[in-house]
Amino acid sequence: MAMGEAHENDISKLIDEFFRSLLANHPIAEPVAPDVYDWDMNRQEAAAENMQADLAAMVAHRGYSEDIKREASALLATIGKTSTDLTKLEWSQLLEGVARARREYINYVLLRQRSLLDPYAPEDPLFFDQVSVNLGAQPDFSVSPAHAAYSAKQGSGGSVRDRIEQYLDSADAKPNTIAEKRGVLNWFAEFVGNDLDVRDITPDHMVEFRKIVLQL
Repeated sequence: MAMGEAHENDISKLIDEFFRSLLANHPIAEPVAPDVYDWDMNRQEAAAENMQADLAAMVAHRGYSEDIKREASALLATIGKTSTDLTKLEWSQLLEGVARARREYINYVLLRQRSLLDPYAPEDPLFFDQVSVNLGAQPDFSVSPAHAAYSAKQGSGGSVRDRIEQYLDSADAKPNTIAEKRGVLNWFAEFVGNDLDVRDITPDHMVEFRKIVLQL
């Protein structure tokens, strides 16, 4: 294998591992009152859009912030390398991968703030299979029609009932709050089926369940 190919494989692996680590280390948000939640979500979504726009501009213009450069250097340090060990193109590819991983992670954060049960499918094609590809190509940040139909069968799965119990057991909240959550989640489990694999939950399930709740 040529040295250039070895470097390219190292870079792809670093970006893949970096993205996976962002998802794996994502903290679970503390429960809040509905009115506070709506206000906070609106505020955070606006901030997230600005951050994503900044990251997309970095990729488009190949000009990266010091934070992105520091993260890229830290990734190289894990394999005993520095930016001087890479060609200019390889360094640019690593910076691009870090920026795109950060941008995609924002999508994940917003999804998890809305729901801990909904399946996650990346929007950036770089992470469709959580394998780094097409570095250096101008990315299309729109959702691919083909990927929109992508199966949600990924992750650890588990039945709706088991995942609800795991969530409630790990929730750091007052007993009354947990009891309220348990009631709503029990309704949801009855609606979709206790034994349904959480990876099979669809947006239609959520929309129909919301209609039911609003009618109560």
